[in-house]
Amino acid sequence: CGTSLTATAIRYAQRTPEPTAIIVSIGDKVDYCFMSDELREYPGLSWVKKGSYIPRNSVTYTFNKDNDNVRFARQDAGTVDLSTWFGGDTEGKLYEEIVGLGGYGKTLTILTPSDLPDPEELEEDAELEESWAPRFKR
Repeated sequence: CGTSLTATAIRYAQRTPEPTAIIVSIGDKVDYCFMSDELREYPGLSWVKKGSYIPRNSVTYTFNKDNDNVRFARQDAGTVDLSTWFGGDTEGKLYEEIVGLGGYGKTLTILTPSDLPDPEELEEDAELEESWAPRFKR
């Protein structure tokens, strides 16, 4: 269809039933982020904001340290904790795929689930925990 990698990635995130995030970065900072509705269902996650720093223990951070990776459209991949990119208390792993966007000087990062709990189960666990919490009258 002749679409860009970034446009294709965003469309993928909109259409897949999997929790997904698309991050475009320049150097050590985020240019923008798109989070799928499914990813937003996880409690306590923070939105990755424009201008925020890329997490140091992410694959993207290491990739972006070498400008040739971006310029020559190289690729890399690995796993990362959900909290590395989005904070919060939810434990889980994301698969982080990175590709340099050549002359644009930007990097495209796609985050998809590697080992994430179901958000409905997390909500049920929180409700169960709340129901067992002791309550005292004054």
